[in-house]
Amino acid sequence: AQELKGEAQKTVGDVKDGAENLADKITGTH
Repeated sequence: AQELKGEAQKTVGDVKDGAENLADKITGTH
C-alpha cells in the first residue's frame, strides 16, 4: 500500500509539473 501511495504522489507531481510547463508556454514566461 505504501508503494502505491508513493507512485500516486509521484504521478501527481508529474502532472503538476506538466501543467506548470504548459502554463509557462501559454503565458510565455519561459
